[in-house]
Amino acid sequence: MRYGTHKYGTFLYGAETGLPVGAIRWGVIVDWDNDGKYTGENEAIYLTDLKVRRGRQFMLQGEGGFENVVPGKLNLTLDNSTRRYDPYNSSGPLFNLLLPGRRIQLIAAVDTFRYVLFTGRITDIKPVGFGAKSFVTISAEDGIAELQKFEPKLSILEAVNFQEILSEILASVDWEYGFSADGFADYVAYFSASENASSWQVITELANANLAFVFCDGNNKLIAIPRTRSDTAKYTWTQAQFEKEIQLSMPWDTARNVFRVVHTSFKETSIRRLFTLLEPLYLGAGKSTRIVAKYSLEADGEVLGKNVSVTVRGNKLPDESGTELNFSRIFVETPRFTEIFVFNNTSSDGYITQLTVDGTAIYLEQQYELTDENQSSINMYGKKRFSLETEYVQYSALGEEILRVTRLFFENSLVEIHLEALGRNLLGIELGDIVNFSISVYGMSGKFHIAQIEHQWSFSTGQTVRTRIKLERFPFLTFQPWKFPAQIGVNTRFST
Repeated sequence: MRYGTHKYGTFLYGAETGLPVGAIRWGVIVDWDNDGKYTGENEAIYLTDLKVRRGRQFMLQGEGGFENVVPGKLNLTLDNSTRRYDPYNSSGPLFNLLLPGRRIQLIAAVDTFRYVLFTGRITDIKPVGFGAKSFVTISAEDGIAELQKFEPKLSILEAVNFQEILSEILASVDWEYGFSADGFADYVAYFSASENASSWQVITELANANLAFVFCDGNNKLIAIPRTRSDTAKYTWTQAQFEKEIQLSMPWDTARNVFRVVHTSFKETSIRRLFTLLEPLYLGAGKSTRIVAKYSLEADGEVLGKNVSVTVRGNKLPDESGTELNFSRIFVETPRFTEIFVFNNTSSDGYITQLTVDGTAIYLEQQYELTDENQSSINMYGKKRFSLETEYVQYSALGEEILRVTRLFFENSLVEIHLEALGRNLLGIELGDIVNFSISVYGMSGKFHIAQIEHQWSFSTGQTVRTRIKLERFPFLTFQPWKFPAQIGVNTRFST
């Protein structure tokens, strides 16, 4: 097989032999039968083009805080002259298997090195044309897209750190790819997922409250890197290793000089009435109904609740002047409401005349706003705001630390660098890897981490790959994390 044309000499991944030294061997491994296993069947022999991108394009929102990492995307173009990828080809080997949701991996190997560049699920399959020139495009997204689809189903968690919360969130959505979140020691007094927020929204909000970086790696493992990470660099790069089109963020684009951090104080009550049915509700004989009882306190509005109990009374008449009926109920407690199912198992029509929910209320006691400004930067660039407002910063020490770190961080306004290179030496890089990078022409150097990676074929042979990288400054800190006092109770204040 000639160098420069080889993808895989056989149809089974890993069975190739006799390759020239340094050749890139590609694997497109798909779980077509959806049994949860990659059995080695390789589609790369049909591959004519690919592009894979993971990470985030920008670090900062316009007038807010940090941008979040978006779902990683894989786009493949494959030869379809045999109609292998035609879902209407009833005699094709993949008939009835060409469906969105199938697991897919993209692998690159050079000599003894093997790199998993992407793991996710197929989102679309589009055959184009007929005959010898027909092709198919296959698109896929990584696990972040799955986390965007599901809300976490959790009770209130108390005195937990990011790693513990992350474990509970991922278990609640049956996450199958594993995770790593070592080194998080800051605690949240009371955790509940924001209402109607996806799992990914909650995870990124928690990450921002810890000044952390969170993403899915090439194997789809969820990685959360704390602000107190080691600053040991994995790579040392200079401008000479990359093409001349090195793009630096402009100081006025990445400057931030007006800082605002909000931290929140919660308080726990004794048992209170969290919900009362306001008027009788008709319930026919043998029927059932579903009621969502949202928690509130008259003085504090909507609250969180835990350890709830539900009382239901039934009667033939709405004013309770008739015969009492024995209604049964089952309920599911959540941090913001209780879902109640009431059953009229009697032979008489009647009314739910009383329905109450009692429990412990957790309410927002106070919110504290911390602010700071860098006047010299304001004089130069005008006001450029950074704001972090989340209910997961729950004590003043962390709020003050975030304020201090963000100001120091943005005093050096060079926070983003975009790089581009041809070759195969960058196939092994990963999001979060630390890089010592220097640009001698500008007299600039420093530590960055990789925040976005894109690999794209330059030729249909797959032997020339263009890699685009975005580097971000990262606040390498040694802050001593705050921990809870020995006892948490109804009189505890979590911020002052």
